[in-house]
Amino acid sequence: MIQTSTYNLSPRAYFRIIVENRLRRFWWLYILMIIFCLSSLDRFGEDSLITTYIIVSAVYLPTLIIYLYFWATSQKNQNLFIPHYFTVNETMMTSTSEGNFHSEIPLKLIIKTVERESYWLLYIAKSQFIYIPKKVFMSQEDQATFRMLVAGNRNN
Repeated sequence: MIQTSTYNLSPRAYFRIIVENRLRRFWWLYILMIIFCLSSLDRFGEDSLITTYIIVSAVYLPTLIIYLYFWATSQKNQNLFIPHYFTVNETMMTSTSEGNFHSEIPLKLIIKTVERESYWLLYIAKSQFIYIPKKVFMSQEDQATFRMLVAGNRNN
């Protein structure tokens, strides 16, 4: 059985994760928008459709990032930022947060595991993930065991 130390996801880290995920998923779209805008700059102001497209494209990504920031830090998401710790065994992850609130998640419900440099994202739905920083494990051995458990139970 593995037990992590207590940690919490900060609103800033959550915002960074969702922006990074969005950019990783749709990078090709943003590149195409930029290429088309740059190639159409000579017609800016002359063609109303091109002018509108360039303006919308220039405003879209900054507006999206601002929207994601306000969404990530909204009151609806405050439960994500409560300090908690996980206990993990071969079949189950148990989250215990302030006030001894327990939540059990069978490992077989993890549909995707994403390992980044300093954390894991364990997806239980397409847009719902569990954030676990690597630094919360008591030892490298616990971290290796956790990696093996989540890799062995995911349904990719």
